[in-house]
Order: sequence, then C-alpha cells, then structure tokens
Amino acid sequence: HLAQDKLNEQINRKNGKTKKTVRSLSAGSFELETGRDRLGTFEPKIVAKRQLIITDELEGTILSMYAMGVSTRAMGDYVQEMYAMEISPAEISRITDSVL
Repeated sequence: HLAQDKLNEQINRKNGKTKKTVRSLSAGSFELETGRDRLGTFEPKIVAKRQLIITDELEGTILSMYAMGVSTRAMGDYVQEMYAMEISPAEISRITDSVL
C-alpha cells in the first residue's frame, strides 16, 4: 500500500499502529495491532476497521476451508497465524457440523 504511494511521490507515510480488543468465538478476547498511514487510506483485509467481532467471518473462513478438504489441524494453524488466537479442534468441529 505505502510502496505504491512512495513511487507516485505521495506524502502518505506510515503513522504508527493502532490497537483494539477483538472478541472471538468461545476463545474470548484478544488484542489486535494494525498499522496505519497518515492519510487513513489503509484498509485491513482480515479484520476491518471498527470491526470488533470476528465470529461470522471466521466461521465463513473455516467452512470454506472445510469445503476444500483442509484438515482440522491445518485450520487451527491458519487461525493461529492469521488471527493470533487458538481455536480448539472441538470448536472447529462445532462450526463444520453446521454444514451437516
């Protein structure tokens, strides 16, 4: 995002980070830190600005991975990497059981 602006000689630069507490499934809450820019044009893709609950998006992602045949362990690893939270195999099974 900022690399493109630098090439176009824009004045937009990094402007620190912002923190927010996000509520998740049954795992509780966790703190999320997101970078920001001076002009406020950066839009996070996974957890959008002002979004405090990720249940629907996370469940949709898990269901999509389930449909592609991804293992429960791989789903848990993905959630750990992308959302910085742990989700139990039982919770993943609860979500995927909604398909049945």
